[in-house]
Amino acid sequence: MLVEALDRLVRYQHYFHDIHGRFTRDISRLSLPSRLASGDFEQLRRNFEISVIEVQPKRFLLLATGVNHTDRVTIDESHRLHANFVVPPPTRAYLVEEA
Repeated sequence: MLVEALDRLVRYQHYFHDIHGRFTRDISRLSLPSRLASGDFEQLRRNFEISVIEVQPKRFLLLATGVNHTDRVTIDESHRLHANFVVPPPTRAYLVEEA
């Protein structure tokens, strides 16, 4: 669910950039849906803190940090994902929704 949410955040950041000409630090301005293919976005927020740690005119970097564990994931504007754990493959529900 985390990888799905980060993928959506990157796509929504690009959409925001297309409309406003810049990326945003405020994730709440991206109007993410409350329900993702893999589960509820609020459930994800209980387990991970997602923040924007870098914003430049043509670049941004998102960081997801585990609340009760040491998991950390970063993703940038080019969908380059770095994690300190083995990233699972996308769920079937997510792939069907995106197709």
